[in-house]
This record gives sequence, C-alpha cells and structure tokens, in this order.
Amino acid sequence: MISSHQLTVYRGGQRVIHHLSIQYPHTPFPPVLHIQGPNGSGKSTLITTLAQLLPYQGHLFWNGQPISSIPFFSQLGWCADTPALPPFLTVYDALCRACVLKHRPPHLPPDLMDMLDLSALFTARIHTLSFGSKKRLGIALACITQPALVLLDEPTTGLDEPQQSRLFHWIADHPHTQWVIASHTSLPLSLSIQPVLLPC
Repeated sequence: MISSHQLTVYRGGQRVIHHLSIQYPHTPFPPVLHIQGPNGSGKSTLITTLAQLLPYQGHLFWNGQPISSIPFFSQLGWCADTPALPPFLTVYDALCRACVLKHRPPHLPPDLMDMLDLSALFTARIHTLSFGSKKRLGIALACITQPALVLLDEPTTGLDEPQQSRLFHWIADHPHTQWVIASHTSLPLSLSIQPVLLPC
C-alpha cells in the first residue's frame, strides 16, 4: 500500500501540500484512498506526486519501502483529470501500446472494455473522441495491465450515471488493487474508503 510521512509539495513557488502523512489501519485488503477537498486544495497535485511526476519533500512508501528504492513504475496505473493522449493513434493502438510500455503482451480484457464502453471505439482516432470517451480511455489505460496501484483524478467527470456505477462496481470487484481517487464528490458507501482531507 502507498503511504507518506511529512509529504510537502511546492508548485510555482507556492506550498500546496504541507506535512501530509498517510497511514492505514490493518485490514485484509487496502481501502480506497479518497482524496477530498475543494477546488485548489491540491487534489490533483497530490495524485501527480504519488505518480512520481512532481518533486517533493518528505517520504513516500510502497508496502513499507521507500518508493525511490523499488521499480515502482511497473506497478502503477494513472489517469489524470484531463488525460494527455496521443491524438492520431486509434483507441486500439493506444491500448496495445500501454501494454507494451509495461512489458506485457497486448491484451484487452473484454470485461474492462465493456465496463468502459470502448469496444465500439477501437478504430476511432483519439482526436475525434468526446471528452467523456477520452476519459474512459484514460481509465482503461490506467487499469489495462492490472497494476497494483491505480491513481484516478476525478474519474467520474464526463461519465454518465450507468458508466459511473459500472466503474465503482469494477473497483469493488478488484479489492487487491490499491485505488487512490481524487474527487470533490462522495464515493459509494459500498466501497471501503479511507478519506484524505485536504484543507482549502
């Protein structure tokens, strides 16, 4: 599980995260870490820092080991609030390349594709997709190699209610995965949640 001690992050010379420590109760499965806070509180900054894409002070750990000391990238899936996707690839090619980048053979799990309504979009080029379709593709790219840790920034943005419901059922059906979700809205009570509250 991912944890932190005295985590501090600056962006543009401004301190956004200050001495944040994340710890967990002893449970059989990791809870869904729900990063909460109003706009501007640092939710996206924290998610991006956990993905090792921003410099920080303090300590980050994965299963009790410093993240800097282990091959962390292969265990990570990440979807930003607005996914940065290669515009001229097809959906199918983008999914296959995500597997290759993690040194996995291309495999598109049918249940994941169905959950995110992507099968009918395989031949579409990414620049032609709506925002909601791009968001679903971003979530699929984060999950496709079944990483141990998945970071999702505002995952319900652009998804309709049935798609949101299927996504949360998918998360509940994969309890061995460590899910970290940044959202200004509440999560379903069916999930085992540990909140991380960021101040204004």
